[in-house]
Amino acid sequence: MVKADAYGHGAEIVAPAALTAGATELGVATIEEGEALRAVGITAPILSLSPVSPEAAPRAVAADLATHLATRETAAALDESARAAGRRARVHVKVDCGMHRSGIAPGEAAAFLDDLRARPGIEVEGIYAHFASADASDRRAAYETFGTFAVNPAVAGAPVQRFVTPAPPINALVGVQYAF
Repeated sequence: MVKADAYGHGAEIVAPAALTAGATELGVATIEEGEALRAVGITAPILSLSPVSPEAAPRAVAADLATHLATRETAAALDESARAAGRRARVHVKVDCGMHRSGIAPGEAAAFLDDLRARPGIEVEGIYAHFASADASDRRAAYETFGTFAVNPAVAGAPVQRFVTPAPPINALVGVQYAF
């Protein structure tokens, strides 16, 4: 993760060092950060974790950034932009598991993924969520979040990367049996 200028250390310095040390992909917060890495010659896969507006879809496709995806409007814009460029837009679907900042509801995952599969310009690379209260003493919500990824057929059966981003270490939160 090299967002926020690699947390103040200089993304244009840290990103190549991370790749040399064995990283195979990079993460950024915004399209602008991904574009800046492309401008200094970074060719490795880059995932932009912030929501992408439909208006910014052409820029994400032009920079070959994998993007956070949580709306049909953005999916349509990415699909159109990618087909116009003769490529596929790589996306990671965000599932809202209680933070209510961005993401599709778990119950809408199947229909959303079906819609994406029907779009020739979209390639779903991953599905993810963020814990709403990872540091709470009552861990039921965390177990529920993991359940979304382990039990929901639309998510569990998807041939893509699945991950949940916690604030504290994942094994301390719910136990290593849930790490995937």
